[in-house]
Amino acid sequence: CVVATRSIPKHVEDDITRKIEIRTKRSVQKMVEDKIAANQRTFETLREKNNEMVEAVDTMKGGIDWLKKSVTSQDKLVEGLREEVHVRRALWTQMERFLLDEEGGEEWRRNT
Repeated sequence: CVVATRSIPKHVEDDITRKIEIRTKRSVQKMVEDKIAANQRTFETLREKNNEMVEAVDTMKGGIDWLKKSVTSQDKLVEGLREEVHVRRALWTQMERFLLDEEGGEEWRRNT
């Protein structure tokens, strides 16, 4: 049994090979371009997120600065209140001495 094989002419085989190579190159080029575009979109998204984070950190720094100023103001207020309490205690002590003193006590009783 003899099997007849038809051979493809060389120029046709070369033409088919060339077309396959061209399609393969186009396909690979398209995949590369798609990947580059996807990476670019990812990069832009990450850049935006980074900028948002920088803004958030700046906002938090501003909040921390405000809190520090607030605490400083409150510390000054507390110090002022301590001084006022000290002065009032001193005045109260003087008033007690005056009232406990016999002369001062009698003078106070006469005036009230």
